[in-house]
Amino acid sequence: MFAILMQGLTTFIVVLVWRKNLALHGERQITLLASAAQVGINSIGKYAPGKVFGSLARGIAVYNKTGNSKAAIQASFYEQLALLHSGLAIAALTFVYDRYPPFLLTLTLLIIFFSTLSIQYITRFFQWSLQKMFAKLSFLQYIHEQEDTGRYIIIFLMLTLIWILASWTLFFCVFSLTDVKNFSFTDALSITIFSYLGGFIAIFSPGGLGIREGIMTAFLTPVTGLSIAISISALHRIITLFFDILLGGLSMRINSKS
Repeated sequence: MFAILMQGLTTFIVVLVWRKNLALHGERQITLLASAAQVGINSIGKYAPGKVFGSLARGIAVYNKTGNSKAAIQASFYEQLALLHSGLAIAALTFVYDRYPPFLLTLTLLIIFFSTLSIQYITRFFQWSLQKMFAKLSFLQYIHEQEDTGRYIIIFLMLTLIWILASWTLFFCVFSLTDVKNFSFTDALSITIFSYLGGFIAIFSPGGLGIREGIMTAFLTPVTGLSIAISISALHRIITLFFDILLGGLSMRINSKS
């Protein structure tokens, strides 16, 4: 029950963050309901092969609503970049915490801090690389246009919050099926990040299906045993899939009325 409630809260925050992200990129008239519908499109679309359909369909939905393609492109790009960036940052912190001398934790924090401040150079590199590979895609010019470090930091912090909330879902899934003593929230945080990022990188897997569960099972098995680890991974997928379908259904209902 707690896992379901936490995933519901996480889903709601995702909707709020997408709405705020669009506002930061100049689209402030998007309602909460419209934001939920756009997130719903992405939630269902990410299960298509290649995983780009969700973001593409969401971008089209934003354009149809506002007529502003630039906001949709920039918001989507910075969301994906900050999601990866914040996930790797948290994973690095949890890895060095309690394992290495304090100066390494301090060094990790400094690297995260300066990498965030240097985001304009990172995005410029991404833009240059993509334009070299896909020269005919004119919308790539929007990626680095009017970059704002302060705006990116806000997005980075919001997505850090989402990582933390999503990790509570896994934490409660574990303790709903077993009563292990040597499993902490930082363990859930690390496993959640590596599982989601692994599923994200595996573009051949719709919604990270199978990949996320495989990584999760591999990390959980030494703690819970193989059979329980598989059950926890399956339960986690069922809960997250339920909210993806719920938002997707909401999106279809809203779009059918408009």
